[in-house]
Amino acid sequence: MQRIVSLFDTLTGKPKKNTDILLKSSLFNIPIASLPKVVIGQFSPFLAGGPNGTIGFTSKDITSCNPWDYILMLEGAITFSSAVTKRIGSEEIGRMSSPFTVSFSVAGFGSASYFEVDKFRAEQWMPIWEKPTKFKELYTLFSEGRANVGRKNAQYGVDFARAVATLGVDRGISSFIRYGYLERNGRAYLAIPFGRFTVERKIEVALLDDLDIWIDRLRKTVRDKKIPNRFKRELKRIEDTILEICRGSTTSKWQELIISLGEAEYLFSKSKKISKDKNLLPISNLSPKWLKQVNDGSIEFRLASALASIRDERVGSLRRHMIPIKEDKGRAWFDFDKGLPNVVWHKGALIDSMINVLKIRMHLVKKENLEYLPINGKIKVSIEDINCFIDKNVDDEKIERLLWGLNGINWDKAYEEDYESDELTEIFPPYGMIKLVHYHDKLPINEKKKLYVNVPVDPSIILKAKAGDFNTAIKRAYKRLIGVNLYPKFQEGCVSADISRRIAASILFPISKEDIKRLIKLILKPIYDEED
Repeated sequence: MQRIVSLFDTLTGKPKKNTDILLKSSLFNIPIASLPKVVIGQFSPFLAGGPNGTIGFTSKDITSCNPWDYILMLEGAITFSSAVTKRIGSEEIGRMSSPFTVSFSVAGFGSASYFEVDKFRAEQWMPIWEKPTKFKELYTLFSEGRANVGRKNAQYGVDFARAVATLGVDRGISSFIRYGYLERNGRAYLAIPFGRFTVERKIEVALLDDLDIWIDRLRKTVRDKKIPNRFKRELKRIEDTILEICRGSTTSKWQELIISLGEAEYLFSKSKKISKDKNLLPISNLSPKWLKQVNDGSIEFRLASALASIRDERVGSLRRHMIPIKEDKGRAWFDFDKGLPNVVWHKGALIDSMINVLKIRMHLVKKENLEYLPINGKIKVSIEDINCFIDKNVDDEKIERLLWGLNGINWDKAYEEDYESDELTEIFPPYGMIKLVHYHDKLPINEKKKLYVNVPVDPSIILKAKAGDFNTAIKRAYKRLIGVNLYPKFQEGCVSADISRRIAASILFPISKEDIKRLIKLILKPIYDEED
């Protein structure tokens, strides 16, 4: 009322001197020579002054403010009317609902963490529009406060960012400024701006819908004060990356996200009691379209995706040797009771772990009475990439970190993709000899004559190569081929112990049929004349 009295004569109702000038200044941000000294308090903490209230030195005197700013602020606040809401059929306590308001997410706020979540009330996304609009239209906009992620309403700040990036908000809004209500300056709650988000459609952000159920369970888990802090750190890391993707989608950010998901899954697999009690799940059923976003064109990505795509109808995927799970139609659940005996992967030891997978798969050949070694995959690796792997021209750590996340792809829905080799690519003969004995199918010796040969696996070959005794491994592979009437052009080989181990591990990578034909031509003596 003081602000109205300062602008209008209470007896005549007419505006006082400079009232029109002050109005133009408020509406159009026109600078004026001086403003009245007023007290605005919590409605504008910046103008209230005080220690750390603004940049530079401030006076302790009452600050200046345009009375129209105060009046229009209160008038505009009416559009932010709140109500108590409660989900139908839910036993949860009702809570306040306000336009464009969601539960607070610590994502995007460096100094905040889930350790102090009790100090955060909520966050509100303030819309900005660039075209003139009528108050009736504006009132309708704020009364709805629509922000949808897929088929559901946005519940958290990260969800709202996804809604902005997928046009799940009302039309006509050009951007949003994100505000969080945080306990600061003692026990006072202040509105802190967290940045501006432009409303711009990013089609790929819709892929994040695949994570909704998984990430909601993790959010519920971290609310428990007894949960270790490492779970809270993983959630913040994931939500930070999602927020960055919503700001600007890049391959590096998608890779960071898929790696973070893999790290979280590994954490779940090592926390049996928490995962059981909170019903946490492995990452699963991610659309194969994720591959396009994560693919940076690197050798490491191709090798990791090839490993992740390995699966067999009878013995399952490679992933079951990394964490205790059971799988069905692209979905996965932890199986800590029956799944642990199959786990042979040791995080941080890529070469040894790959060899361990080969060993257990060779054991399953005999146990399940399989005709061939179950190491086929949807993604086939080229000989060039395998050469780089053997020669240590790749980042082993990156391969493994990508592998953990790429395991969550629904590979049953993925298309076959062969990274075939160039005809001029040099083939490392020792690798070729070992691979012929460990192919995922019968060897196509002569397709015209329909001659296909199945070479029985010999676990001792990989074990000798792992131990660095590569010459013995070559000799045993030679004997295996001779035993099925295939005659290699050499029967000895000598490499360093380190290279020997990497050759053993490289056998796990699936290769295309065309490349196995090249290996047959290089390694084996011809059985038929060229005209055959």
